[in-house]
Amino acid sequence: MDGLYLHIPFCASKCAYCAFVSGVYDEDVRRRYVGSLIEELRVRAGEVGVLDSVYIGGGTPGVLAISELNRLFAAVRERFRFAEDTEFTFETNPETVTAALCEALSSAGVNRVSMGLQAPQGRLLRAAGRRHTFDDFTRALRLLTDVGIRNLSGDLMLGLPGQTFEDLEETFCLVRDLPLTHWSVYGLAVEAGTPLAASGYTADDDYEADLYERAVERLSEQGFLRYETSNFARRGFECRHNLKYWTLGNYLGAGVAAHSDTGGVRSFNTSDLNAYLAGAPRCVETESRRDREEEFVMLSLRLERGLSREEYRRRFGAEFSERYAVPVRRLRALGALIEDGDAVRVSPERAYVANSIIASLFAGADSREA
Repeated sequence: MDGLYLHIPFCASKCAYCAFVSGVYDEDVRRRYVGSLIEELRVRAGEVGVLDSVYIGGGTPGVLAISELNRLFAAVRERFRFAEDTEFTFETNPETVTAALCEALSSAGVNRVSMGLQAPQGRLLRAAGRRHTFDDFTRALRLLTDVGIRNLSGDLMLGLPGQTFEDLEETFCLVRDLPLTHWSVYGLAVEAGTPLAASGYTADDDYEADLYERAVERLSEQGFLRYETSNFARRGFECRHNLKYWTLGNYLGAGVAAHSDTGGVRSFNTSDLNAYLAGAPRCVETESRRDREEEFVMLSLRLERGLSREEYRRRFGAEFSERYAVPVRRLRALGALIEDGDAVRVSPERAYVANSIIASLFAGADSREA
């Protein structure tokens, strides 16, 4: 089964920390963009087979007019075949959720919605440049559940300016009884070129790590199990679409700055909106076998279930335990890696620093081709 991702690069305003390809554009640009996106889908639909996941992300797809969304939904349904249980996710922000939007989503078959809360405290939302309030978030959840959409995900951010442990404890008290099935929890990254970077604010990685450990504890108490470093779900509600990215599955990405991985070939669209509207061609990535192998290792080790040595052998015709014998032995002695039957996993207490553990693994690997 394959996946489809559609990128909508429009927002009502730009958040203080955002470095994504998105921005504020007028209605005419949004209308033209939807037309270009539909044309790309027409041309490229044959690159994937039956879809068991569709994800419309951004940006904030909810800023599109209902008429433009309906055009897009109709094109997706016309061009692609869906599995019976396709996960169909729509990403948006709380302030864009209206009764009319919810009806449009339900009519189109959307069965999962992801919204950014980031924090319930007003002062933290203002520091992040967010337009919504916690009341907006809870109101949006009510509207979505009213139309039968009950697979609901929220985002939380750690390390926002002025955020304290008391704020985090208050957050988990406030969200305890909300009808959510999934949380994504991210440490704040201050990217160059963002308003937050221009303000001189810098992230405290150690403090964010401490906040993350507390968040993991509270989420576990509320029934959310970590299945990827930054993602937590009630059992059975893991995001199927994102798992395609993390397991090198087959997916088509359409829209400005969208990436695809179809037939074992990676490609990407221009990040220039005007060039995309003018029909700029896709670029195909030159990816070596070693690149692919290291990507598989890196993504697998961010998953709670870890890396399967059998899957590694099947994909690359080599033994993981031979290529990585020296660094695995060292990292296991340090308590950073666990070997459990077929699986190699990052120790749960080291999950937040998984990327540095993976970098250390690569640094000590056998340099021969995998």
